[in-house]
Amino acid sequence: MTAAVLLALWLIALPNGTDPMLGLPLAPVGEATLSGKTLFVIREGDFYSPAFSPDGRRLAYARDVVVGDTELTEVFVRDLATGKETKLLDAEASRKYAAYASFVTQIEWKESDRLVASIHDGDVGETEVLFDAASGRILSEEHFEGAVGPPPDDLTLSRLAATVPDWRREVVETALINGFQVDRGYVVQKNYHGEDHHIWYLDVESKEATRLLELPDDWLYALGGGVSFDSWILFLLHHEGKAYLLWYQEGRVALAREFEATAGQFYTSLEVKHRSPERIFLAARLHGASARRHNPLLLVDRSGLKIVKNTGELYDVVFDSAGRLVCLVVWENGERHLVVQELGQQ
Repeated sequence: MTAAVLLALWLIALPNGTDPMLGLPLAPVGEATLSGKTLFVIREGDFYSPAFSPDGRRLAYARDVVVGDTELTEVFVRDLATGKETKLLDAEASRKYAAYASFVTQIEWKESDRLVASIHDGDVGETEVLFDAASGRILSEEHFEGAVGPPPDDLTLSRLAATVPDWRREVVETALINGFQVDRGYVVQKNYHGEDHHIWYLDVESKEATRLLELPDDWLYALGGGVSFDSWILFLLHHEGKAYLLWYQEGRVALAREFEATAGQFYTSLEVKHRSPERIFLAARLHGASARRHNPLLLVDRSGLKIVKNTGELYDVVFDSAGRLVCLVVWENGERHLVVQELGQQ
């Protein structure tokens, strides 16, 4: 009998109000530091949403600007070699995108000279603005109302439906909403009326479903993402103002860390920020912009899990595609400032 089957037989139903973390072994957690030298710091404003260009030579970012009672935004590009800063969008120009406010939710480079800023209107709409980074011109604008992420593709649904034929297709589709992909399949939570809310590993190669952790029914939409590395799976759960970082290996779940989480059930997440064959950097999103609280940076390599300690009070973090540079978005005196530094050796 496999370890997965033994684990499934050992688990019993947990009533609501039961803490599923009780009795879990503790996973060892180390510490790491970012050792590279600081190149520059961008202050004098509330800056956020940085994005390195594909060649790592430029950094795009947004600044939050309050005019009267209205939150507006600005978008910039900075040449990392010369320090030259180009403003692509000023606060008054961003007012056209606002219903109640305008703020950037994401900046993404499409090519070496083109980038898209997704600007939310403070209500239910969002506009994707395509900029020419060299000239500063707006090339196109596309507005969406109540936009949500794209649905799972039919191939993924078909593969998972074949893996768990006793799960209805609508259950599989709902489970993928906040699930995440691992090397051989997906880690999911069903989140469907009348179904269990456990954490499952669906192996699409062996067509096996392994229950990683049993959760009470009131832990709906608790899964906040995760990642696999070698034979390990790291995932984050959120419930009633707490976030739990869990480590799964060889049929056993261990508790790595418990955090306070103020971001809310659907906004707490574990995001891969940079991945190479040797290591993965992840950000645990525990707090929103208004909370002004620390969101920890994690490092996973073959020696295990580490928490990066010398980041300041971290709001967000991004890496360039080559893994040479990192931009930390840190809280200082009630504002978010950008710290750009070489990554160095951990």
